[in-house]
Amino acid sequence: MSVATQAPFPVSRGLAIALAAAGPVAVGGILAARAHDASPMLAAPAIVFGVVAATGPALYIATAAAGNAPPLAAVIRAFGVALGAFGLALAGLILPAAFLSLSAVSVATMLTATTGTVAIAGYLGLVRLAAELKAQSPDAGIRPSLIGGIVFLVWAVATAAIAGRLWWDLAVEAPPARDARAPQGPRAVAPSVDRYGDDHHISARTIDTHVRNLRAKLAAAGAPVIETVHGVGYRCG
Repeated sequence: MSVATQAPFPVSRGLAIALAAAGPVAVGGILAARAHDASPMLAAPAIVFGVVAATGPALYIATAAAGNAPPLAAVIRAFGVALGAFGLALAGLILPAAFLSLSAVSVATMLTATTGTVAIAGYLGLVRLAAELKAQSPDAGIRPSLIGGIVFLVWAVATAAIAGRLWWDLAVEAPPARDARAPQGPRAVAPSVDRYGDDHHISARTIDTHVRNLRAKLAAAGAPVIETVHGVGYRCG
């Protein structure tokens, strides 16, 4: 019995595909929990299935041009098996990733755990796709060739790069990561002036007077002195 006719997973194929859909939702949920924003739960599976749908035809066309493409139905089946492998890998990694991400104080730990989880599962999915396509070739009367291997490698690298960039944009633009990257430098004077409202005439000199008084009190207490950043505002030294 060939690999193509064996059961591809220890669970049903439908359950494996369901895990492929639920896994990215769960990983996105980790980001959503830290960001207090549900959008990553929708964006994560959209990245996975969107990238596969966008790049999958390119692989078939390229392998067909190289004379190494199995029948279209076999290629679709191989992609289904690969997505199932991706889903099973995520199912095994999601709990450790969630524990590390939600218990960590550092945003970098959350990004490392979630990105590593998706990367490992994606790699295993690509390995399974390559194995399935290779197993389908003899049944279709096609001998594996170096050109076919190069075509797959180039496609896999390009697909991983596209998915990785989209994932990274999603992960680092989540509010916890964005807030962690926000500069903690000097504060401008203008926002402080605006807080007095439109019915008060407050000039920058008024702020300077308050700052001068604060400097005197802080210096007397031995606290850090407020520094003037010319053209920007003030900051605590």
